[in-house]
Amino acid sequence: MTTISTRLSLPAGARVLMPAESSRRRSLESRIVTELQRGDYAEIILPVLDFVDPYRDVIPDDRSRQSYRFMDRNGDLVGIRSDFTPLAARALSRALTASDLPLRIFYRGEVIRTGRNRLGPNRELFQIGSELLGVPAPDGDVEILRMAAAAVGSTGLRPIIALSDVAIVSEMIGMLEPSTGLSLRDALSEKRFDTVEALLRKESAELHELIDLLVTANPVSELGRFVAHPVLGGSARRILAVTQAVSGFPADLALQLDAGVSPHSYYTGLQFQVISPATRQLIGSGGRYDELYGRFGFDCPAVGFTLNVDDLEELL
Repeated sequence: MTTISTRLSLPAGARVLMPAESSRRRSLESRIVTELQRGDYAEIILPVLDFVDPYRDVIPDDRSRQSYRFMDRNGDLVGIRSDFTPLAARALSRALTASDLPLRIFYRGEVIRTGRNRLGPNRELFQIGSELLGVPAPDGDVEILRMAAAAVGSTGLRPIIALSDVAIVSEMIGMLEPSTGLSLRDALSEKRFDTVEALLRKESAELHELIDLLVTANPVSELGRFVAHPVLGGSARRILAVTQAVSGFPADLALQLDAGVSPHSYYTGLQFQVISPATRQLIGSGGRYDELYGRFGFDCPAVGFTLNVDDLEELL
């Protein structure tokens, strides 16, 4: 016989926000949204459901496995929203024309994932994301970094923004034997830094110099050592150019190359993490994905970020 307590229980990882919690959430959300609107970013509302097939070549398998999927009444495989960025790209690509660019948008809501996060088996994550379409690097990168810093700054926090570039790690891996390069990529993406150090110690002195940059946040100026490097120089100069253009905003910049190794396959250039200075807790992330919209039929440069409102709320 089903008891009342069983009937009223929620699935593991689902939750209800009571009045006081709801009030805190809405207050925090309002501050961030006000800052985005001040920067001329307009809200779009994205669906909770979409077909799975259009994303097969966009979202890597490890992230796809974190989404809830089911067959609808027509026999189509449908997924519940687990990542805003590809969803926004598919939705907007069908509606945009070149005359709509540049476009500044933001969105908010829950993403639902099957995997555990650092808080435990919480499956509902409330996020606010922002995108700038039609503005290439470095101008778009500078604007989105300012916007991310201002959004977090509106809550009273001064975050660390750890910068990287997808190309740096790819170029470095290309300097290694193929099997070593694959091992290094896996170790970086899984943050097994002892393995990273062991792999690089066997390689050239210049790669060994990168160990500290790969595993800890360092001053961006440290990258200056590599601006003349025949392989790594281009990426180093791009990051330094962006950081020199960004000043006077409520964040501290750091360099952390492992921030550029992501399970998201759609990033193409700048990538960054937004980190709490007190706890070193990840509270958001972002980067450039110039090829993503083209995969859905509308080529345009794009850069954006997402803030994890639950994690921000915990710090206040």
